[in-house]
Amino acid sequence: MRVLDARAGAELAAEGLEGPRSLTPAVLGSVIFYWCVLARFMENSSSWHRVAPTAMVWQLLAGLVFLSALARALYLPGTSDGRTLCAGALASFALCLCWEMPSVVQILAENSSAALLTPELLFRLGLCCVGVLGGLCAVRCCRAGQGA
Repeated sequence: MRVLDARAGAELAAEGLEGPRSLTPAVLGSVIFYWCVLARFMENSSSWHRVAPTAMVWQLLAGLVFLSALARALYLPGTSDGRTLCAGALASFALCLCWEMPSVVQILAENSSAALLTPELLFRLGLCCVGVLGGLCAVRCCRAGQGA
């Protein structure tokens, strides 16, 4: 990665532009944005009818973090951190699969074949698929860390 950075910096310097900059402000800005979104959903008084929307925000953020880390690992090899990918995968597994599976089973049990093509069920199944992908990716990251 250093060779790529040095080469890119030399090419930019030849064109009179600045070299590569730190991504710290972008990462901090993203973290602050995510925290503000979550704080907005959680600042109102707690009650049972607010749990599901707050959990949905957490699920979508976990899926977004996992899928962005996975895309970075697949399309920019050598630049991703395996720990970040594993953490995002575990969060995605826990929130997207383990939290959604009971509601999917409940929808199917209540409505049987009538619920197979509803947008709500398809959306929840999509979240479950992201969770399964997160679980498989977490297992793969753990095995790669053990040298298997």
